[in-house]
Amino acid sequence: MTTPLDTALSFAAASARVDAYVSQFKEGYFPPLLLLARLSEEVGEVARVLSHENGKTPKAGEDVGDLELELADALFVMLCMTNSRGLSLERGFERMMQKVETRDAQRWTKKEEASPRTFLTDPRYPVGPMPVPGEVSLQARAEAVEAIRALPAELRSAAANLSDAQLDTPYREGGWTLRQVVHHVADSHLNAYARLKWALTEERPTIKPYQESQWASFADSALPVEVSLVLLDSLHQRWVAVLESLSEAQWAREFVHPVGGEVLSVGQAARRYQWHGQHHTAHLLRLRQAQGWPLR
Repeated sequence: MTTPLDTALSFAAASARVDAYVSQFKEGYFPPLLLLARLSEEVGEVARVLSHENGKTPKAGEDVGDLELELADALFVMLCMTNSRGLSLERGFERMMQKVETRDAQRWTKKEEASPRTFLTDPRYPVGPMPVPGEVSLQARAEAVEAIRALPAELRSAAANLSDAQLDTPYREGGWTLRQVVHHVADSHLNAYARLKWALTEERPTIKPYQESQWASFADSALPVEVSLVLLDSLHQRWVAVLESLSEAQWAREFVHPVGGEVLSVGQAARRYQWHGQHHTAHLLRLRQAQGWPLR
């Protein structure tokens, strides 16, 4: 059974959940000044916990407090305030972040930039060759899920602010252009998602391979990379949702690749696509580093 803690919670979803709770009572939302008093009270509880955590000795029998819960109490009251006035905390948060990311972008002392990433010398395999499938531990599965979750944002960052001429530069001599690499990741991961569903719904199915180089030669691989980046955002959200719901038996289900008869479990496939996303992201980052194209 999926619990609220198993899924990411947006401001909009939290707002709807608060509204569903409050709407069942005749009293409805408290008046504005009473909500403000409630918010002040919750902020006071946050202060109490922080005070106890930083040296103040609690009274005899007094609970030190739960900072996470007290912050959530304050958030609940803020959602009540926005709901009662027809406002959106999600929209307000976006407006606030736009303000601090522009007006305040140079306000504070920035950390020194990290040293350039180190890649292996073979431009075909900047993070090393594809790993051989083996036993997949719980930790390895968790790492694979997090890598699949992170890939769309990482690839978007690697492709950010590149001109058309730069995107149409091959990542190595005789290789695909950066544009083709981004579109290829979308092609590959669409197939990977379908393979996952086949493995979960059929008994050790033999999957259908695809001709990668031919797929990369069609007109859709000349489109702006944003087309595939948006696709990957949605695809990976669905992919992660399925992976996070799997039982032990489902992680062990298998499919067969017709080339060489290779058998992969769902866990092994997740690890493979963890590598695949990082492998192609590194193609972009390695060329940017070599050409002196800054990420920002």
